[in-house]
Amino acid sequence: IRLPHEAEKLTWGDVRLDTKLLHIAPDTKTGRREVPLNEKAASRLRGMRERRLAYTKKAGQSFSESEPVFVQLDGIAFGDLGGLFNEVI
Repeated sequence: IRLPHEAEKLTWGDVRLDTKLLHIAPDTKTGRREVPLNEKAASRLRGMRERRLAYTKKAGQSFSESEPVFVQLDGIAFGDLGGLFNEVI
């Protein structure tokens, strides 16, 4: 997927771990499409979701499928996701 725009728009409702597909929004540069996940990517996303669910339960928060995927553990956005990705690389 394209960083940062497609990644920033990705919500947990767009992630289908059962079919290993990401649903990309229609208002992106290349439009609506499905992106297949390999097992490693699906496993990482599953772990991210589990950690976020555990945090919300412990903090007494609610979790929503409309929540962005790429947030900090407490649910706060990273800010400049593209810049963060470039820094990590």
